[in-house]
Amino acid sequence: LLGYMGFSAARRAEENQVWLGMAKETAHQLGTPITAILGWLEALKATNEGHEQNLEMLHELGNDITRLELVADRFSKIGSQPELQPINLYDQLERCREYMQRRSPRKITFDFPVPSEQTPLMVNINPHLFDWVIENLLRNAI
Repeated sequence: LLGYMGFSAARRAEENQVWLGMAKETAHQLGTPITAILGWLEALKATNEGHEQNLEMLHELGNDITRLELVADRFSKIGSQPELQPINLYDQLERCREYMQRRSPRKITFDFPVPSEQTPLMVNINPHLFDWVIENLLRNAI
């Protein structure tokens, strides 16, 4: 029984290491196309000077590319201890709300506290991981 438990635990640890390696490799491989997309985005911005509507869409595309970079960063840090920073929770929630509002149907509105109307609430969080959680909660709610 002890031998089986030891073998089973060793096998699970090995499987976890394989998944960890795959996550880190996926993050690494995402870097090349993300960099290329950023280059194309800059070229599109240059050819659309004076076309405000196009530039606004390109700006939002840039925000989505930044989000892809964050996803790749999250994958690269799987298995690592998250780095926490003191952040004003209301400001961070507002950034999440703004991002999601632009990507949600027009009939959807989010009722978040307005940061300027709140006493700052400083909390130790990892902003990228926090945003990921809030974004998932909002997408599931929608």
